[in-house]
Amino acid sequence: MPERVNGQPPGGAGERLHLFFESTCDRIPSATAVECGREELTYAQLDARANRLARGYTGRPELTADRFIEHPLAPAGSRLYRTGDLGRTAPGGAIEFLGRADSEVKIRGYRVDLGEIDSVLLEDPGVAEAVTTRAPAPDGGAGNGDSELAAYVTRAPDRTEDGDDDLAARLYERVRGRLPAYMVPAYLDILDAIPAMPSGKADLGRLPAPSRRLLGAGPVVAAHGTTETQVRDVWAEALGIEPGAQPGGGGLDEAYRHLERHGEAIRGYVRDGGRYLGFCMGGYLAGSGPGFALLPGDTDQYITSPDATVHDERDTIVGVAWRGGPRSLYFQDGPYFTLGDAPDADVLATYPNGTVAALTARFGAGRVGVVGPHPEATDDWFTDVDLPVRHTRDMGVDLVNAVLA
Repeated sequence: MPERVNGQPPGGAGERLHLFFESTCDRIPSATAVECGREELTYAQLDARANRLARGYTGRPELTADRFIEHPLAPAGSRLYRTGDLGRTAPGGAIEFLGRADSEVKIRGYRVDLGEIDSVLLEDPGVAEAVTTRAPAPDGGAGNGDSELAAYVTRAPDRTEDGDDDLAARLYERVRGRLPAYMVPAYLDILDAIPAMPSGKADLGRLPAPSRRLLGAGPVVAAHGTTETQVRDVWAEALGIEPGAQPGGGGLDEAYRHLERHGEAIRGYVRDGGRYLGFCMGGYLAGSGPGFALLPGDTDQYITSPDATVHDERDTIVGVAWRGGPRSLYFQDGPYFTLGDAPDADVLATYPNGTVAALTARFGAGRVGVVGPHPEATDDWFTDVDLPVRHTRDMGVDLVNAVLA
């Protein structure tokens, strides 16, 4: 069991952090291909010892007993910490990190226990087996080359009445309601059987590539015309979803829960020269509380702003000054926008109280265009709620042209 010093330890300068290879493989899943029974281990789990090592996990004695272990190399009265990391010695004595020995992975900076996701999926009576893993985004979409969570389930033999789409939608709602957004799988595939090793554990290496991207429910508004279709297709490709899919729905918090895992992909897309166009809810999502933080300032409800001319959430018509001229637009509890320090922002419209109703602004090499009301509204939007029809398409075209400029 060779001892190695591994750089600056958590305890601070002048303190040594010792790493040890475990001498047994009984706690390391065989899926990690540990070679056991040989004098020299090709892979092994790393244990750590330091003067300021924690004593355990508060209120979690079982986890403490599993991770903080007695060992002959630990000083009297102290323990080694089982890191859960796998490593091996490279030529020259450096330690190479080879992944995790447990079911914990890191996704977009968060540590995720895959077993916790499996447990939530298995609570559904229609599921017999469940396994979650980290897999490359197969479509090059929202993961932007990074890994995403992919879940696989098999059906309970006595629960076959639901179709695959119904079961996937139900499981999505279950995990979305029980787990934080970063733990919600991006994919969920329903298999006839989960491949297994002779030990009975899931053989992750034989799982098929994930294919069923999880999306929220909700109405889908069809694209109209060449421009809308092109914009839809560009975002579908960027997010790795089928054109026409609706990943949002509901209120702002609900919509952001659906889309949060795509945040880095969206920001990267715009930062690298792409365009973001947000109407009403899309405008809210361009802000940061919650949202993708694409704007130089933030967003808030217009109806809550001082001297607002609309005072409730009912669909109505709101007046604005669009490029200085008085206009009226369809309004569904839309946002107003704060600018912050944005000398290059272009304000296209303001509400009667002076707050910003539409603007474009730079984000990296790209550009963002947002509007609180709905210039894209067609005649039936107005007539369905007994409002007088307003023709506002020209303002929508103006916004699109401004963000594409």
